[in-house]
Amino acid sequence: LTGEIVRYENWFDFAESGKRYMDVCYYPYFDENYKVTGIIVDSHDITERNQAEAELQKYRDHLEDLVKERTEELEKKNIELERYNRLFVGREFRIKELKDKVKELENNNEMKEKTNQQLSDEIELLKNKITKLKKI
Repeated sequence: LTGEIVRYENWFDFAESGKRYMDVCYYPYFDENYKVTGIIVDSHDITERNQAEAELQKYRDHLEDLVKERTEELEKKNIELERYNRLFVGREFRIKELKDKVKELENNNEMKEKTNQQLSDEIELLKNKITKLKKI
């Protein structure tokens, strides 16, 4: 014995209670000259705690899997939403371009109508002048 405290946890088989998980600690026993003359053993049955920790770890692992799975689903949805957003933004720009083109065509059409009206008016004036000239 070196005089150090030794502590460990392990499974032990007991005749009456069966397999139990134990917390075991060995303490050195010193005489009046500080010489190790023996050991004191302290042990506690921590089977239930060990089982609870194992169960808790199982839930943690499962929760991590669920979080990972949900994160992957959300990432996929986010990519899909970004794609839709690009489509809709692109669509809105295209609608704006088409509206501008329609407005431009309407303006061109109005200009053509005005030009046609002016030409019609000029033709009518020329016809009237020709008619007057013929009468002369």
